[in-house]
Amino acid sequence: MKFNLLNSEINIKEKADIRKLYIELTTHCNFDCEMCFRQSFREKFGSMKYELFQKILNDMKEFPDLRWVVLGGIGEPMVYKHFKDAVIELKNRGYRIIITSNGSLINDSMMDFLISAEVDKINISAEDSKIGHPFFKKTLELIKTFNNKVKDAGREYPKIGVEYALGKESIKRIEDTTKEIIEAGVSDIIFTNIVPTTKKVCDSTLYNKRKYENFDLYLNKLIIAQIYAIISKFKPRIERHCDFIENNATVIRWDGEVSPCYRLLHNYTEIVFGKEKRVEAHSFGNVKNQSLYDIWNSKDYMIFRFEVKNSLFPSCTDCEFRDSCFFINSTEEDCWGNSPTCADCLWWHRIAICS
Repeated sequence: MKFNLLNSEINIKEKADIRKLYIELTTHCNFDCEMCFRQSFREKFGSMKYELFQKILNDMKEFPDLRWVVLGGIGEPMVYKHFKDAVIELKNRGYRIIITSNGSLINDSMMDFLISAEVDKINISAEDSKIGHPFFKKTLELIKTFNNKVKDAGREYPKIGVEYALGKESIKRIEDTTKEIIEAGVSDIIFTNIVPTTKKVCDSTLYNKRKYENFDLYLNKLIIAQIYAIISKFKPRIERHCDFIENNATVIRWDGEVSPCYRLLHNYTEIVFGKEKRVEAHSFGNVKNQSLYDIWNSKDYMIFRFEVKNSLFPSCTDCEFRDSCFFINSTEEDCWGNSPTCADCLWWHRIAICS
């Protein structure tokens, strides 16, 4: 596929090179956290029909390098009525599975299932404050119990990681939290900034306000404990990249729409550096009526990936016209004509991180 860009002819070949696939089984959840994107959704909640999931399984055969499947999205995958069936189907086909969960539905029976099914990784989301995850203390006990069960079963997997959202309240007890996480026996942790979707949550954010020097100390403690840790940035950086693009990843929403990332998966409101923004869901096609291969290799999606990988769009966060520019009101378009636009994406700046 050829196209002209900046007086140059770009030639991109079709490739079946998806390496990581995110599947959102549902947007329903048994929690109602104030910090969640669902608080500002401008769309209905829903769950994937199992026939559609099976069609996706068939489409995945066209991608020989596809090894990792993430069952996550903006919902709790374990409330999906076919959750166990989906896990078994994926493992029977040899895929490695990561499950993103709030952890509250992982009881003894579920632990036994996840161990016997040979799930590779479970990432438990957590945020220890009034606006966030109401389950943090129990999560730590859960991880200890789960790790003991894995050991007793003579297994190495699943590994258990934590995605911990940083805010004004949770940062106050970060030293104790670091100690507790080490004691719980997590395999890895991501410390990420809260991405606010309401003004109340915006007041809890840390990024772009001051630097947290002590994180080097906590990071060193985690390294000594042999826990792999990633800590988000607190200010925009010149060096930027998109994990979804770099990992050759894509996301399939519960209704079959194929999106390039979590940020553009749904219609919701986001507050970026104090400015309210309409995030508009963007799809390059629907697997109900197209193959995943054809969507991945469509002209629009190939150009989008090329432009994001090479940062061929403006950076709104440090633009001198930011306060008066109407482009920053939504993700529909930027001043360079890109649609959708990633020009002020907090994940692009590594201020927000997800697994």
